[in-house]
Amino acid sequence: MRMKIFKNILNPVILAFFLLFSGVLPVAAADQKLEIEALQVEYDPEQRIYAAAGGVKFSTEDFLLEAEQVFYYQEEELVIAEKDVTLTTSSGTWKGEKIEYSFRDGRGRITKPRGRVGESLLIGASGVIDGDQEYMEDVTFTRCDLPVPCIKIRTSRVVVADGKIKSKAGLLYLKNIPVLPLPPLTLPADGYEGWPQLEVGANSTRGLFVEGIFTHKVSDTFVLDYGLGLGTKPWQRLRSGARWTPTPNLTITPRLYWEPGKNLNGNAVLVYRFPRSVQLRAELDRDWYTRSTVGEDTLNLGFPLFKKTRGELVYSTNMNDNQRGLRRRQDYGGRISTSLLPGFTLSTALFYGDGTLPAGRFNGWYWETSWNGRLKLASTWRVEVEGKHRWQKGLDLNWVTNKVRLVKDLHCFRVGLAYNLISESYEFDFGFNW
Repeated sequence: MRMKIFKNILNPVILAFFLLFSGVLPVAAADQKLEIEALQVEYDPEQRIYAAAGGVKFSTEDFLLEAEQVFYYQEEELVIAEKDVTLTTSSGTWKGEKIEYSFRDGRGRITKPRGRVGESLLIGASGVIDGDQEYMEDVTFTRCDLPVPCIKIRTSRVVVADGKIKSKAGLLYLKNIPVLPLPPLTLPADGYEGWPQLEVGANSTRGLFVEGIFTHKVSDTFVLDYGLGLGTKPWQRLRSGARWTPTPNLTITPRLYWEPGKNLNGNAVLVYRFPRSVQLRAELDRDWYTRSTVGEDTLNLGFPLFKKTRGELVYSTNMNDNQRGLRRRQDYGGRISTSLLPGFTLSTALFYGDGTLPAGRFNGWYWETSWNGRLKLASTWRVEVEGKHRWQKGLDLNWVTNKVRLVKDLHCFRVGLAYNLISESYEFDFGFNW
């Protein structure tokens, strides 16, 4: 039976006639058309209450309420739904034990809500709908669709609005084990940028380590990130940074890393994107040790050459300022990179360098060759390779990096085992896929 609800109010006798013979009943409801579909619908003309049961669908243009039992109080413009309740609005789909919603106030309440907003699943003890916003108390939310999520966040309160999840301070769980306290966060319901990252691993410089990284979106053009890392070597690191996009074509990304008792490292990158995929990149790096300062500045102009192939003009300067004096060098030249092989990027470059600081490079003209890529072994296994070396006629190869890594995807987790051919050491890491 389908019943349409309009603003007009008719005589109770006429209402009963419509209900008995036509199944289409016009009544008043907040200046908008409502519609009820159910196996059984009853109307009390004195109390002005509709009672619907059996596969009920109660809807407006942007509001669909489905349940086994629905009561609509026409005088108060209040709808109450119970048993297998599902509410679909423009912001998402919510399930619960009971929903009460006032069309007059534009507010509602959900008991034990469970909803999906974009790619995110939220489960709470109670919830409030207020216009285009949802408030939830005692909440667990995740991107994992397993019965016991691989990764989840628990917090006391969440606000869902404009496609974002705004949470109070909480805890990050791996399965049902709390592993990391979290600050208040604002996360996108779709996409992964901004969700907290946790990296666990072991290598020769940090020992067994864990590092958490968090992101806070201040505005549409400014994003902060910060994090803390601890290792058994011992190793500790605090990091902070930002991404500022003052114009659609310009991005500025400063970073600062501090390892207490060891060094302070700063990095800043400016990228400007011209038309036709031409890009200017300027980068500045500084390491401040106890008695020395080491730095490198790079200017790079990239442009397309032909399909899947780019050219670059590169200029860089290096310096080392310590008690023995200041040493410098500079390098300039060009690079060609191609991704014609699926999953791989290959590049070759010709540089000219000179100065009193070798910095792992040759004086005079020399070549640089680099590669990185991945090869899929099975649905969840892959091999990743990364390498770079510089060479000059009559001299030995100068290896910058040479590493191979075996990666296994475990639903929401990623496990990797790498071997560094230069230092002849192993590295293990465990991170999130969300």
